[in-house]
Amino acid sequence: MTMTKQTYAPGTHPSLPAPTSTTGLIYWLRVNLFSSVANSIITLVSLYLLYLALPASINWLFLDATYIGETRKDCAPNGACLAFIGERFNLFVYGFYPEHLRWRVDLATILLAVAGAAVLWDNIPARKYMLRFALIYPFIGAWLLSGGFGLEHVGTHLFGGLMLTLTFGVTGIVCSLPIGILLALGRQSNLPIIKYFCIGFIEFIRGVPLITLLFVASTMLSYFLPPGTTFDLLMRVLIMVTLFSSAYMAEVIRGGLQALPKGQLEAAGVESVATALTVNGNSGSGSVDLLTDNLTITGTANEIVTTASKAGSTVTVAVALPDDVTIGDALTVTGNASVGGTFSVDGNVTLGNATSDTVATTGNLTVGGNLTVNGTTTSVNSTTITLDDPVLVLADNSGTTVDGIDRGVRFKYGDGTNTKEGFFGFDHQTERFVFTKDEDFSGGEDASSPWHDAQFGGVYAGDVTVGVSTNNTITTTAGNLVLDSAGGTLDINDNVDISGSLVLGTDLAVLHGGTGMSSFTGNGVFISNSSGTAISFLTGTTGDIIQFNSSGNPISSDVIDGGTY
Repeated sequence: MTMTKQTYAPGTHPSLPAPTSTTGLIYWLRVNLFSSVANSIITLVSLYLLYLALPASINWLFLDATYIGETRKDCAPNGACLAFIGERFNLFVYGFYPEHLRWRVDLATILLAVAGAAVLWDNIPARKYMLRFALIYPFIGAWLLSGGFGLEHVGTHLFGGLMLTLTFGVTGIVCSLPIGILLALGRQSNLPIIKYFCIGFIEFIRGVPLITLLFVASTMLSYFLPPGTTFDLLMRVLIMVTLFSSAYMAEVIRGGLQALPKGQLEAAGVESVATALTVNGNSGSGSVDLLTDNLTITGTANEIVTTASKAGSTVTVAVALPDDVTIGDALTVTGNASVGGTFSVDGNVTLGNATSDTVATTGNLTVGGNLTVNGTTTSVNSTTITLDDPVLVLADNSGTTVDGIDRGVRFKYGDGTNTKEGFFGFDHQTERFVFTKDEDFSGGEDASSPWHDAQFGGVYAGDVTVGVSTNNTITTTAGNLVLDSAGGTLDINDNVDISGSLVLGTDLAVLHGGTGMSSFTGNGVFISNSSGTAISFLTGTTGDIIQFNSSGNPISSDVIDGGTY
């Protein structure tokens, strides 16, 4: 047989399969089960015992077993009695959890599978979002099982079965892992307090059996709490299980860290950078050999501040501007500029040349000259606006042309249900100042709703005219309405309707009719005198008659004058 010799260039040798003598089932059996005479005898004896026990076990456990039945008598004598599994299945799974709420346990289990898949399967779709869900799942699971926030509360004393086992397992794994990492790192810390605290905690927990910790949590802990203090039993047990697991987890992590070779730890602390650095400037470029040269970035007061930080193997140099920056020449910004402090400009500043430009500042903006804003909408989101100018001019560029637009202030308010809009200002149609509420400005700046009465705390005017249009009134809902001409005459040239009581401080003088008196006596009679401008008041007694004396004045008397009739 002729052998052909193959030659390959360096780096091009193909990967050849392993020899058949080192792979396959035969190799595994030879290495693991028949590696020596003793292992071969043990393997053969084990196979013989399985041959004797396995058929009988299968017959008892599966073939001859009873799966359906209500009592022990229904079970076959030569097989396993598995009927109780179906009868007590819900008890094994849910414990004493209320039957009508067991859907919450099922939903929590399904969500647990989703969260666990994101942690265990690297190539699962949308793993980034599922990992975020896994972080909040413990809170969702606790809410579903215990209730609250809209769900019916279920006491932890009803937890049991497989549900309780999963609760212990998931809680212990999720909570003990971060605590174990902190304990492992703290045990290797150079700070004595942290180091010895972690050592004492780990050794104490590992030296005490779990059953003892659970006994302390369930029974003994209540003796150390103040009288009347209640602490959920399940929560106490979960805390003890978490602490117990974290101690063992810390030792596992510490063992893994100590198993790393010293060279790998030293290599992990070494940061590498490129040997050459190229710096491009406005008029050329330069290169720095980092192995032989020193790179220094110097900050200048009031101009530039530099800081350097290390993250992994990358050196980051941050260039920042302080609060006060002095620029001697023109400053041109073509991109976005953010100013967190005070930005002062002595000359002209143009902000937003294009319609899509956005100018934002988080600090104070002081404009020493005139501020011109060219746009359609200016929004001011502030609590208080202060204007030093005593006169506020609206529509300064209106000119003389009639534009049919009102001038004033639009404001919004709420009536408890809806957001409404009002207006106070000058109406171009009536050419007077008006006030309106519940206005609709959807059609433009010209208010169209009926005008309403404006209400003020006090109005002082020289001349006030009332009644220039139909149904104009002056009313007061609280207090007195005082009409005072300050020594003059108050003339009312129209009808006066009084629906209530009229109280006069002095006699009421009238030109035509009326009493001219401010008080009256019961059973009296009013009689006009000769002038017709005053009223005589006459009071008599029982049986009196009214007569006139020689002067023509009325009198009351019980004697009839014998004059001429």
